[in-house]
Amino acid sequence: MLVIGLLLTSSYYEYEEIGQDIQKLAQEGITTDKLNNEIEEAIRNNNPKDARMYLKIGAFFGVKLDEKKYLERIRELERPLKTARRKIGQFFKGFIKGRSNTGAGMAGAIVSDFTVIGDIRDLKEQHKIHKEGGKVNKLIVTLAGVGVGLTASTYLSLGATSPQKVGVSTLKYAVKNKKLTKSMQKTLTKQGREAFNTKGFLVAIKGVRSPKKIKKIAKGFYNPKGMMKLRKTARSMNTIRKNTSFADSVHLMKYVKNTKDLRHLEKISLRYGKNTKGLFKLLGRGIIGTLRVLKYLTEFILALIYSIITFLVSSFLMFLCFRKKKKINTYLS
Repeated sequence: MLVIGLLLTSSYYEYEEIGQDIQKLAQEGITTDKLNNEIEEAIRNNNPKDARMYLKIGAFFGVKLDEKKYLERIRELERPLKTARRKIGQFFKGFIKGRSNTGAGMAGAIVSDFTVIGDIRDLKEQHKIHKEGGKVNKLIVTLAGVGVGLTASTYLSLGATSPQKVGVSTLKYAVKNKKLTKSMQKTLTKQGREAFNTKGFLVAIKGVRSPKKIKKIAKGFYNPKGMMKLRKTARSMNTIRKNTSFADSVHLMKYVKNTKDLRHLEKISLRYGKNTKGLFKLLGRGIIGTLRVLKYLTEFILALIYSIITFLVSSFLMFLCFRKKKKINTYLS
């Protein structure tokens, strides 16, 4: 009886998930030595953006750093000529190849996707692999096919679907750069299956070379009504990108195992912005976790006490009844 009462009590009350105390984790896990090592590595890799990010993280969490020691070297990397040359080269590499580890390179890849060039390029690339008997990355085909459909929708809706389009392109980029966890790939494949008929497309595209025809065929296998789940994922991805950067949002996907993780990452990025990547690198995946707590703890404790008291009173009354019955039986005998 007590067990039933406790089960009913616990099932009645709702639980909520709260994020980790990142401030506390940072105070315990972010040290001067850690930050110095990351800043030095960023400077060696010609990455002034990350170097400044770690300086900001140090300032935000009150970790002492010798900023003057680094600022001159960072400014040298940020000289206009060096920056322009670096970014222009990265942009065109991303635009043409659809692959890059930098923000500028990824921006080039996203621009190519918005002109449909990138999605068609990826579809042709996977079709060639399929034709030669190689292993096709069906998730890339799916996301590229969805991308073609969304590009058309973006023009028709005067940009209303552009957040979804950017989100899908960013996810596709993460797949191409092998930044997605296996579990997240499975989730995306399942979501994408409802929005694009990958198998049908691969059959229909046999022998087709013209980019225009590929585009037309892809649009035919796109199902906007099946976009509900993928739309939510794409929008979360786009929010993370806006709060951090193209390159950082792709990098951060290696910490995401499911859509729940993605939503938590989205919340963290809203709080910490462009410092999000640095926090994950310094503190690890643990900061994406949550704690499951009761919404109304006081009421739950009172209900628990009430259940126990009810059980004790009921047991006592049953005991008295049993004794009384025993006495009557003894008297009658």
